[in-house]
Amino acid sequence: MSGISTPTTLFGIPTRAEAGANTPNAVVLTGGAANVFGAWAQLIAAIASPVRYFLIGLGNPGSNNNRFQVQIGTGAGGAEVVLMQRTVFWPAALAVNAQVAFFTCPLRVATIGTRIAARCSDEVGAQTIEIYPVFLED
Repeated sequence: MSGISTPTTLFGIPTRAEAGANTPNAVVLTGGAANVFGAWAQLIAAIASPVRYFLIGLGNPGSNNNRFQVQIGTGAGGAEVVLMQRTVFWPAALAVNAQVAFFTCPLRVATIGTRIAARCSDEVGAQTIEIYPVFLED
């Protein structure tokens, strides 16, 4: 069995070695025009084992006091299917210390080799935000 079967702590982030091969580095997402989703960015080309949970960190936004929507999807480039969507408001106070907002969500992807991607929109338009994904494996 590889990776972590369940999240082991609410306060720490699993290391890449703990989380397994399904843990890519940060990816920059760019929104389209105001409130329009930008292009999909690949988080992982093909999962190495089934995914049970998704730990997401969002940080370093291109603008403060901005509401971002992030979608996670699977499928080939240009044919992604949305599996989940999260909205996060980024107040100016968070950007002072370049903090990262983390949350978990169930994301069941059972088929090995599945591509996972993300995209975002924002209220200002064409702003960026970094996504730090950790996929917790079965």
